[in-house]
Amino acid sequence: MGRSTSVGPDREGPACNTCGRCLRSSRTTCASQSRQQCRMWFAFEDRPGASIEALEGSASPLARWSGRALLDPRFSPATQERRVASVACWSGSYALLDAARVDDPGLESPAELFEADPRSWGVKGWQALDSALAAFSSPVLVRTHAQHVVSDLPSAARLLQTRPQAGVLLDLASMLTTEMAAGPIVIDHLARLLEGAAELARVHGSPRTEPMPGVVARPRVVVLMGQAAAMVEPGADADPGRRSCRPISLDQPGLIDQRALLGVCRDHLKALDETGVGVVLLEPHAREQREALIRP
Repeated sequence: MGRSTSVGPDREGPACNTCGRCLRSSRTTCASQSRQQCRMWFAFEDRPGASIEALEGSASPLARWSGRALLDPRFSPATQERRVASVACWSGSYALLDAARVDDPGLESPAELFEADPRSWGVKGWQALDSALAAFSSPVLVRTHAQHVVSDLPSAARLLQTRPQAGVLLDLASMLTTEMAAGPIVIDHLARLLEGAAELARVHGSPRTEPMPGVVARPRVVVLMGQAAAMVEPGADADPGRRSCRPISLDQPGLIDQRALLGVCRDHLKALDETGVGVVLLEPHAREQREALIRP
């Protein structure tokens, strides 16, 4: 069955085989003039149990967000895998493995989930992460955080290289501290992260193939584009440079200049598309944020 060649009086041309919309439309339908960008966009409501959904089409979710960390001994892969084909989670801080906290049957608190611990970035942290990942048989999408084992581009590369079933969700805001986000070179930081995301996909990503109609490609490297807001943490005032950030939607005011933030994200869309990197936008208004990013 051939693709439609007309989808409206002012939009003639071949239709995208993912979303069925015209490839030649300016910006109100497809994300760009390439069918790849139609399938690079995902939406996500940042709460446990929410799925990372394709913005277009009816494809299955990329993953379901657990809100938990792999280093948390109370995180059960068996329970997660029964619920969804692919799980998204934090890697976690080594502080989660402290004996006093292991005995707590409840959910981890933000204080321990995001607590900085130097062991997270050393041999002990990686051994714990490898052990936790080995328990998963299904794909795992690991979300980055500045205080976690997978915290930056080198650790994301190590994860992708050593764990074939793992993907990485580069959460740009969570990879910054508040000092970095409010600093004068934050746009340079973000530019390097976005360039690194494309390089990660180029080296470690899955081969690009043309999907069947209605099927959204499942990228191994995904970027969460969001504005940065301060995360409230105990003791944060004592060391503001270590205070974590959390992502909020791009259309909200935050620590980063909004125009500059949209600009640096927009400048790297082509490279992300060409290397097969997925882009996640936070709900609500994910489609409106996409429109702002692709606007000429």
